[in-house]
Amino acid sequence: MFLPDYVKTIINTLESAGYEAYAVGGCVRDLLLSLTPDDYDVATSATPDEIKAVFERTHDTGLKHGTITVVVDDNVCEVTTFRIDGEYSDNRRPDSVEFTTSLREDLSRRDFTINAMAYSEKSGLIDYFGGQADLKGKSVKAVGDPYKRFNEDGLRILRALRFAVVYGFEIEENTAKAADDLRYLIKNISGERIAQELNKIAVALFCQDKITSLGLLFDDEEYARKTLRRLKYDNDTFYKVMTFVKYRGIVIKPCKKAVKRVLNRFGEEMFFRFADEETSAIAQEIFKNNECYCLKQLAVKGGDLVGLGYKGEKIGRILRHLLQTVISERVTNEKGELLNYVKHGYRN
Repeated sequence: MFLPDYVKTIINTLESAGYEAYAVGGCVRDLLLSLTPDDYDVATSATPDEIKAVFERTHDTGLKHGTITVVVDDNVCEVTTFRIDGEYSDNRRPDSVEFTTSLREDLSRRDFTINAMAYSEKSGLIDYFGGQADLKGKSVKAVGDPYKRFNEDGLRILRALRFAVVYGFEIEENTAKAADDLRYLIKNISGERIAQELNKIAVALFCQDKITSLGLLFDDEEYARKTLRRLKYDNDTFYKVMTFVKYRGIVIKPCKKAVKRVLNRFGEEMFFRFADEETSAIAQEIFKNNECYCLKQLAVKGGDLVGLGYKGEKIGRILRHLLQTVISERVTNEKGELLNYVKHGYRN
């Protein structure tokens, strides 16, 4: 299995100092699936103080839970001491952790078998719980008792669904039953954490565009509004998803006037969520020719209207009127022609 040089350096340095060290979790899973991991995590028998003593550049990012961020050649990697988790009274985080020198004990506390494997060049793949077989069998299976795993962290129910959707796996029967029986635990999870999983699930189900994918989850505006607020999405995401849900059935006529009106109303980003191949091509032609469809492209600005004696809110109304006149092709987007129109053709 290929590991980046900085990860090899971290593992080799810890081993040379007399400690065990392995790449663990999602990076091992992805490598076995021939995917490129987003990041790499290392687990070690060294305590946090011992980790810091071995490396020159470290940051205390999760000291309470045994995690130290190690920096090697400007690459960062979380290095965590083997640990045993205490009780999870809030269905989210362990109330306490106990460090251990046993890799097996550390892996036994993890959520699913496919995430409970370890690897080093010295030891090869270590798989105590059948994770490699479950990868081959395309199965998401809890490590040990699924009821215990989900009671520890209710978000794992959504994680199981996410792994199944992303990788095209099935959730193992007992794991699926436990997830269904304990689904009420999700109510205890913060909106932000749920949203992170929902984003990944939606993108895997539909497309890489988060707004479109989230919008396709909802048929009802009010339900979408309540859900997005409950999950504490930022205002930009909220309004874009709500716009998509409300207008996703819009039909754009395949002509420049109609395309420009939709571009003006919704903007380029949202336009392409509604457009088909034909109207997308028309939009690209509009962009190529730098044709006017929004106020910033209008040849006349507010200062020009001030020069004609207009003030206050009337300036905005005139500019918006001029834009629609240009889009309708009644007047060309040329400063002289527009000002002449204001002088002689615009009705106050």
